[in-house]
Amino acid sequence: MKNLFLPLILSLIIFNSLIFADPLSEIEWMRDSKDFYIYIKAGSMLGVKAIKVFEVPIFWADPVIAFTGCDINLIKAMVRNESGFKVHAKSKTGALGVSQIVRSTAKWLGLRNPYNAFASSFAMCKYVRYLYKKFPDTEKMLIAYHDGEGNVSKGKISPEGKKYARIVLKYYREYQQTGKLEFFKDRVYFFTSFEYFYPSDFEIKVGGVVSLLGEADLEGGIYVNSEKYYTPFVRSYIRPYYDLAFILGWSNMGWEFGSSTWYGEYNLEVVATPQGPESTIYYNGMGLKFKRGRIALFYRFGW
Repeated sequence: MKNLFLPLILSLIIFNSLIFADPLSEIEWMRDSKDFYIYIKAGSMLGVKAIKVFEVPIFWADPVIAFTGCDINLIKAMVRNESGFKVHAKSKTGALGVSQIVRSTAKWLGLRNPYNAFASSFAMCKYVRYLYKKFPDTEKMLIAYHDGEGNVSKGKISPEGKKYARIVLKYYREYQQTGKLEFFKDRVYFFTSFEYFYPSDFEIKVGGVVSLLGEADLEGGIYVNSEKYYTPFVRSYIRPYYDLAFILGWSNMGWEFGSSTWYGEYNLEVVATPQGPESTIYYNGMGLKFKRGRIALFYRFGW
């Protein structure tokens, strides 16, 4: 029996996953090909969570881009090619947001949150103006935006950079001729989760999250347990920086306060609730959560 004790405990932990909280986790992890996934959770005897994601037009891009002071048609053409106006676009090389700016360039431009569609548009305009001063030719400026100013200054122009410039100039002429309006597209997702607790208790949670142009995520819904008690809940994640969010939530249980910080693939989240503190540590699909004296592991997979 002693030989079975440790494997049994480990099995219970693995099959008892808790939900990872920060919506940016779902947004970061879900690429275009993955708009549905299931959590295996711990802390209950058995639990799953399913999420379905939609990319929806949420705000006019034209007035925001026009307000930057740059050529609106050119910036729209660049954004269209970079991200398709998707607020939470992320490339394999780590370029983020509608302007697809990497973290080092974002820091140099003073862009604190690359997922903020407003700030990202202004940063793109600022960078375009800077490049125009060095390369006062639209095609060459576009190549420098793609290949890097250092390479263009040395005469190192890649075939990909030339192709990028051709596509953007094509879109540019299209916008000049048609005046087509564009919308920033952000992510909305719906989730449902079920947890079973030995011997017969259960909890069902249903809700959704809307991301507000990278500045905040708003989560809300309702949960019901086996005692026929139900409560609405709402939680907001305010993001002054890409890698820092302040959390404010409410349910019938009371107010919740906390913060969530990111570093690369690592995340740490701490929330104070009326039931006691909660914390989550997460890395690349796996995580560990502490909640009211319980410790649990979670893992997620999707399609």
